[in-house]
Amino acid sequence: MNLTNSDDNTFSRSRDLALFEAVLGEHSILTEESYEQRIELAEVIFHDDYDPKTKRNDIALLRLAEPARLNQRVSPACLPEEDVKVGSGSTCVVTGWGDTEEPETQYDVYQLMSDVLLEAEVPIVSYWSCRHRLPGYDVDRTSQVCAGYTEGGVDTCQGDSGGPLMCESRDGHWFLYGITSYGEGCAQPRTPAVYTRVPAMVAWIRAHTGDSSATYIPRAVPQAAATV
Repeated sequence: MNLTNSDDNTFSRSRDLALFEAVLGEHSILTEESYEQRIELAEVIFHDDYDPKTKRNDIALLRLAEPARLNQRVSPACLPEEDVKVGSGSTCVVTGWGDTEEPETQYDVYQLMSDVLLEAEVPIVSYWSCRHRLPGYDVDRTSQVCAGYTEGGVDTCQGDSGGPLMCESRDGHWFLYGITSYGEGCAQPRTPAVYTRVPAMVAWIRAHTGDSSATYIPRAVPQAAATV
């Protein structure tokens, strides 16, 4: 499966908030499932230091108009502490409803999107390898992280932007390590995708939510011996 990343933001500061809603527990886009929760948005909080050129600080928070009902299908993601690092070569998981192959035209972007939520495993790529493979981009070591296979074939794609890059700690807990941001094409060889690095955003998240209770401290983050 090819899950690339779109430069287009889902939200614009100028758009009417009433046009959007959060759909929790979503699996199939075309099928209205009984366990879905549709909740209006009370606020969208954009990062003040977002740079549209470099995509640094590519993150936003959605404040729901009412609390979500937590159950087996709807639960919060664990957040890492600010100093958490996942080693190069460690396998993490991306999810999304984006294109299943690289679109050739803008029209294809919508035709190739998946109806159901897909997932794929991708290895973390070291900062220096990422800079070497994406020479035309100013990847930031602190606030961004890269993932993808040297041979390509598996990746995030158009329509997956804003989705999670989840990693598993040694005690079995999954935590949000990245947010799909951008890439060059879809699943091309030696062309990793770039994700917003969530540990660098935790202080900002806490400052705007006023709650640190959702933060989970991974006792041991997987470190791979191989370097990608």
